[in-house]
Amino acid sequence: MAWCAARGYRPLSATPEVTGAHLAEIAEIGTTFSAGRPLSKASIERRLAAIVFVHRAAGLEPPTTQTGAATLTTMMRGIRNAKRANKPGNKRRADADVLRDIIRGITGDTMLSYAIARC
Repeated sequence: MAWCAARGYRPLSATPEVTGAHLAEIAEIGTTFSAGRPLSKASIERRLAAIVFVHRAAGLEPPTTQTGAATLTTMMRGIRNAKRANKPGNKRRADADVLRDIIRGITGDTMLSYAIARC
């Protein structure tokens, strides 16, 4: 909704064109939450699913079923094709320091406190 407000669009009921513009922008330059990194194909699809969900929850027709939804479908197909070659990056393995910090963070009614109480 902040994206729409910053650009002068109505967030509800969003048109397929506005939704496509939003998805294209986050596919290319990301969001403030992604630190300027473009979002992955799966993240963009989740964003579209969230937009559809909010519209349905508000009792409005989602942009995917409105007149002109073919442009949104074409836009998503283009994003999927463009991101097809992008493989997800490998995460850094958890070394002993990371595992120790995780274990230290476990408090209260957890498996660790249960195991310690039984000893």
